[in-house]
Amino acid sequence: MEIQYAIFCERVKFPDSPQGAIVLTRPLSVIELSDFGGFGFPLFVVFLGGQAGKKYKLQVKVLDVSGEVIATRNHDFTWLTDSLSQAECAVVAFPFNTAGYHTFILSVDGEELHRVRVPINKISS
Repeated sequence: MEIQYAIFCERVKFPDSPQGAIVLTRPLSVIELSDFGGFGFPLFVVFLGGQAGKKYKLQVKVLDVSGEVIATRNHDFTWLTDSLSQAECAVVAFPFNTAGYHTFILSVDGEELHRVRVPINKISS
């Protein structure tokens, strides 16, 4: 299994029918907050190479600027059909108390597949 695409968004809207389009609202490459505390954002992920009917576990670890794990979120999903790709969305909640680059590690069934650093800035209110 591979991760083809992963992005944090302000909101993800799934279609009411299979023919509809998935709408990603305000993809986030930088997170800007006026106050620190606990926050959560939808994480939209497109996977490749799953097996129909098989259950998988997506795990997202969040590391703060010092490299310490500050949150771990799990999202279980089943590969629905015999298709090449499948999209999943999970809300990843995490505490922020320091500005700077935070690392997000995405693993499936214990295998690390993707690691990205996202800047988090505190803005004046």
